Amino acid sequence: LQLRIGALPAAPRRCEMSRRCRLCDVDVTDEMVAAHLTGKRHKKLASTRKIVCPQSAELIWADESSCWEFRAAGAAGEAGAAEAAAPPSSSARQRRKAPRDAPTLDELLLPAVGDPQPPSVLSRLQQLLARLIVGFWAWLCSLRPRPEVKEQQRREAAAKKVANKVISKREKESQREAELRRQKQEKLAFEAARRAEEKARAAAAAEEENARRAAKAEQAEQRAREEAERSRERERRAAAEAAEAAAGR
Repeated sequence: LQLRIGALPAAPRRCEMSRRCRLCDVDVTDEMVAAHLTGKRHKKLASTRKIVCPQSAELIWADESSCWEFRAAGAAGEAGAAEAAAPPSSSARQRRKAPRDAPTLDELLLPAVGDPQPPSVLSRLQQLLARLIVGFWAWLCSLRPRPEVKEQQRREAAAKKVANKVISKREKESQREAELRRQKQEKLAFEAARRAEEKARAAAAAEEENARRAAKAEQAEQRAREEAERSRERERRAAAEAAEAAAGR
């Protein structure tokens, strides 16, 4: 993974100048070199950006000796002057307007071979931090499941959810059946206890009734014996009185 830091400014306007600042990408005359070097834009870019070395085509640190691109003498100079004097064509205007590709993370952070001013400790720490961030982001991206894996996980979760619902439903049905059986058994036990209690109560009532009847029969028999005894006593008394009456006559 590489970070795009942003597009560089568009190609500068061509004119007949003696030298060109590769850092600011502008043409500067000999009289304006000192003023350009002390300008805010050049100082800011010199402290934050690198330039392309024309000999090695690599990024190097910008300084006063490496940021200037001198015009070649002779035919090259005449060709440059003719190009500057000629009216710009549409293709040339498009090339000038088209921005160059933005530097990558490695181009901005890695030290170039033959770099006259190697990066400082802070730059190396920034490079390490940037690489750590990029590696961590790549690791996070690798942790994300693929679409087919996510679909498989979703299907497995749905199947597991349905299975859990079926299992819970069966458990509820079994619990309901067990509760019904328990209630039925309790009802049967209660009915049996009630019938046994009724039978015991009926037996006790029958026994009490039999005892009462036996007592009444015994009392009736006792009264009958007493009545017979009294009747015999009256008969003896009547016989005695009759005998006394006969004897008195």
